[in-house]
Amino acid sequence: MSTFRKNDHSLGDLVRKFSEDRRIKPHLFEKKVEAAWSEIMGPWIKKETSAIKLRDKQLILSITSAALRQELHYSRAQIKDRINEFLGEEYIREVIVR
Repeated sequence: MSTFRKNDHSLGDLVRKFSEDRRIKPHLFEKKVEAAWSEIMGPWIKKETSAIKLRDKQLILSITSAALRQELHYSRAQIKDRINEFLGEEYIREVIVR
């Protein structure tokens, strides 16, 4: 039989606390954005995206098509808003398109 102490936490609380760690959160967010990139931006943009990186609250996109790169450069504010909405918080402060 197991007994619970008053300071025991649920598994969900522990996972949430772990994911909020400032060293872990960027990696989790980067993987979430990569996994949902097609859903967020569409399959054609996903096909033309060679890399997605998250560094110091900057989303860095590597785009293979020059025309799309320029179009996304002009749409950085909208991309930032979409990603932050997807993440559920204002985490991304800048989008860099390369």
